[in-house]
Parts: sequence; structure tokens; C-alpha cells
Amino acid sequence: MFPSISRTWIWALAAVLLLTSVGDATAKRRKRRSKKEGTVVDISGARSRLAGADAAAAVAAARKLGLAAGDQRAAAAAALAAALAVGVEPDVAIAALKSLAKLEQRRALVVIRSYGKHRQGRVRAETLRVLAALDLQGSNKKIVAGLSDRDPDVRTAAAILIAEHDLRQGVDALVALLRRGEELAVPALGQLADKKSAAAVSKLVGAAPDALVSRALGAMLLNPKFGPDDLRLEVVKTLGAVPGNESIEALSSYVASIPAKPPRASRKEAELIVEKRLTEGSN
Repeated sequence: MFPSISRTWIWALAAVLLLTSVGDATAKRRKRRSKKEGTVVDISGARSRLAGADAAAAVAAARKLGLAAGDQRAAAAAALAAALAVGVEPDVAIAALKSLAKLEQRRALVVIRSYGKHRQGRVRAETLRVLAALDLQGSNKKIVAGLSDRDPDVRTAAAILIAEHDLRQGVDALVALLRRGEELAVPALGQLADKKSAAAVSKLVGAAPDALVSRALGAMLLNPKFGPDDLRLEVVKTLGAVPGNESIEALSSYVASIPAKPPRASRKEAELIVEKRLTEGSN
């Protein structure tokens, strides 16, 4: 349930002690000022509930701390980080991690990173999301490494984050997932469509499931940033050579996604391929 003791964990505990001391030193002043700035949170009470045996109450307390405003934010983050460092149930950990992301307190990063090795995949997945929110540049490698996690929840979270944040260093790993037949790579590759990624996916024709290759290339064509048109034309021709209904569906979706005028060579080619394939299929 809890992260194992390690040198990193010792540093995490040290960071928590610093956060807690900073938070407690001026708690009264924070509370007075927070009344004027937004939600006032009973940090002492929430800290007690986080440490209690009632998991539901601890989850509620973690969520409440995430609503802290103004000068209470640092103290709330300290309470959450302290609970995580000691160890909490998975549901509580997820709630605490989400609240730390809302509070935008980077001082808790040492503790947050330690949960990247949690035994439950859903906690590791949430850790990646929080790291992306608080320290994207410093967490790029961890996010990409998430594509190799044994848990599909973590791999899915990593793929979504890579696409959302345009992490091009994750393209090769996504292509490898597609080769292994993982559907989760399709939308991410569509979002990261460019000449390099299109070429890498095109090379998988015959080496990966035809349906997934078709959907990935189709997702690239539907990306409005993907181009120029001669590059789209190459992808259309590649799709035309992939057997199965999925390639026809991908080309048909592309044709439907753009107007006939001004004329586009890739659209015209897609129309011709679809017409030919449908005609051949009816004979």
C-alpha cells in the first residue's frame, strides 16, 4: 500500500517536515487573510481526519484541503504532503494528489514523485497527471516511461498526457504500442501527426493490426494541423493499400471532414480510392 523506504523517501519526509513547519508557523495569519480571499479550511481538523482510520472521511478531508485559498494554500499542501509521506489508502492518495495539483504547490513534488512507484496502477496514473500539471518539463521522461507501465490505466494516462502536451519524444514508444496492438496509441498518434510519425506508422502496414494502423493514419488525416497536402496525399495512398473496412472508413471520414472547394489532391485521391474499393467489394 505504501511506498518502500529509500533514500528518495527520506528526502520526501524531509521536504514534508519543511512544508509543515512553514505552514504551522503562520497558520493563524493565513486563516484571517483567507476569510477575505475565498474558502476557509479547517486545516488542523482536516489533518486529523487524513490520519484517521475512516477512509471516506480522509478522502473528504483531502478534497476539502484542495479548496484552500490565499495564504492557506501552503499549509493545506503541507498537510496533504505529510499524509502522503506517512502513507494512506489508495483512494485517499488519489484525492490528495488531485488536491495538490489544484493548490499548485511545487514544494510537494518530492513526495508526489515517490508515488510513481505505488503498487496500484490508478495511483501511479494520477501521479503522472499531477506531475504533468506541476512540473511538466521535469517530468517528461517519467510520463513517456509510463507508456511501458504494466498497468493499462498508467499507459492510457501517459498517452493522453503526451498528446495533450505535444511531447514528441513519446512518438517512438506510441508506435511500439501500436505495433503490439494497443488501441490507446491511436488518438495520441493522431494528435502528434507530422511527417516523422506518419512515416513510422505507415511502416507498420503488415506488421501491426490493419485496423489499428488504419485508425491511426485516419486520425492523423483528421488533424487540421497535419500537412502540407502532399504529405496527406502520401497517407491517403498508404491507407488505400491497407486491407479491411477500417481503411475505407478512415478515408471516408477524411473526405467528409473537409469541403470540396478549394480542391485538395489528397481529398480527390481519397474519393477515388473509396469508390474503387467499394465497387470492387460489390462485385
